[in-house]
This record gives sequence, structure tokens and C-alpha cells, in this order.
Amino acid sequence: ITKSYIPTHNSMVLLADPLEQVWVEHLRCQQDKVPESFPDNIRTLIEQNPLKWGMSEGWILHMRRTMPRLAETIERAHRMFPQIDPDCTWSEKHSTYTFSSGIKYQFGHCKDRTDYNNYLGKQYTSINWDELIEFLKEQYDFISSRLRTGDPVLSHFLKNRSMSNPRLSGNKGEDISVDDPAWVKRHFVDPWPEGNKVLRRKVVRRDGTVEHVTRLYLPATLYDNPNKEFVKQYELELLSKPKHIRDCYLYGKCDTIIGSHFGEKWNPTIHVCKPFKIPNDWPIFRAMDWGYATAGIVGWYAVHPEGTI
Repeated sequence: ITKSYIPTHNSMVLLADPLEQVWVEHLRCQQDKVPESFPDNIRTLIEQNPLKWGMSEGWILHMRRTMPRLAETIERAHRMFPQIDPDCTWSEKHSTYTFSSGIKYQFGHCKDRTDYNNYLGKQYTSINWDELIEFLKEQYDFISSRLRTGDPVLSHFLKNRSMSNPRLSGNKGEDISVDDPAWVKRHFVDPWPEGNKVLRRKVVRRDGTVEHVTRLYLPATLYDNPNKEFVKQYELELLSKPKHIRDCYLYGKCDTIIGSHFGEKWNPTIHVCKPFKIPNDWPIFRAMDWGYATAGIVGWYAVHPEGTI
């Protein structure tokens, strides 16, 4: 886009990632030499499956929980996309860009609980979730099921991508709420907190054959950004904020809860121990808080002989 262009935050990376499909569909229409960096089978497929301009069935979906939260991202798209393809067109009514090849880039939302019904029956070649923690697990599962294509080339480029900061609270404002704010952490982070490992889940087809579906958690913080001046500038801003904001936006920690009583002191390296069998002679008791203003809690406690709970 420009020689100095570096994405600085989640939404920008997510906006740029699906443009791979835009590029591939343009190559199929233009039938220029396919880059040598493409795998041999992909180069062959592109050459064997040319497209007429405007005939691509590719459809990219960029999701945010509410449309107002997409305003900045859409504005950036208005600056980016015409530089990539001067002949692309924008539909304000449908919040959709159509590129010369015909592939579409749609901005969508899922404000109400069952708004996922608006996407059922559709077919998307790339689904991109902006601030995934704002969505319900039910919304994510239903809309993700629309990832499919019969196109011989695009079938090799199907993507379901999510980007998100760690959660700060359950209710994110704008009259939306999240029943279970920890579902993203459980689904992507907890199975392998260090990240950078492909997780495989076994799936049995109707004919009995076994396949595996995969997911991957890629942790990143401000310090991974290659723009060092930006890092210095933003780091200074975040270091001046309360601990829960530093933990979330500077260090990418998923266990921070805004307003928690011990938030400023909580340190999992000190306050969490590995599971162990509790000796039979340790006193064990329960205690509860009704939680009139918020959720209730029941805790189970064991007392070490030295008095530590």
C-alpha cells in the first residue's frame, strides 16, 4: 500500500489478511505469471481455472459485534482498497466492497443474540472476527459453519481468523452482553497457553474415516510490532494506566478482571499452585457469598498445618 505501511493493531491486521484471496482471484482473471512463491499445485490450479472479470464467487466476511465499532476499520478500507484495485466499488447499503474479479469484502455485525440467523444459508471463503471476546460462543459456532466453497482454487484458501485483546469485563457496553466472557480463553488459550502450537481434534466422518480439524493460538504483544517508534510511544501511554489495563493491552494477559478486589496484587506465578492430593488430615471447608450485586460464589478451601488456606 505504501513502503512504510505497518499495521499497528488487531483490526488492521485482520483487514489485511483476507486480501490474499483478492490477489489470487485477480491473478486468475489476469492470467499473468503466478509468483514462484506459490506452491506448485496452487500455481497449476490458478492456470487451469481462469476467471472472467466479475465472476469470482469469493466472499470475505469481516465481523464486529456492532456496526458502529467498525467505523474506523471501514474508513481504513476506503483508503486501502482503491489503492489495491482502483476499479473496486463500495455499497453503503450492504457495507460491501466488490473487487474487479467479483470477490466481495463484507462488513457485518451480530449485535443481538440470534443475529447469526442473518448469515445462515450463506457461503463465505473467509470469516474474520474482530475482537472475538465480544461475541457469544453460539454466534461464533453458527457463523463459522458457513465457511465453504465449491471453487477449486478458493477451497485451498478458506480461512476462519479471529483477533482479540484479552477480556476486561463481561458487559462491553452498547447494550450488548456476553454470557461467558471466558469462552475464548478456554477455547484458544487454555489448551496450550504458550501458543504457537497447532491443536488437533479428531473428527469421524460418516463413513468411519478419521480426520482432524485444527486451531492455533498465536500470542502477540505490543513488543512484537516491528515499528519501534510506535512501540516506544504506545508503551509509555500504557505504562501510565492501572494494572488491569497494562496486563490486558501491554502484556496480553487473559486472567485480568476489571474491578476485582485483588487485581493489583494478583500474580499467578505466586498465587496458583500445581494440583496435588490434599492430605486426609487437612481441614476442608466451604464458604459462599450470595452476590446480590453480581454473581454469587462458592469456594472450597483446605487448610495447611501452618495455617495457609
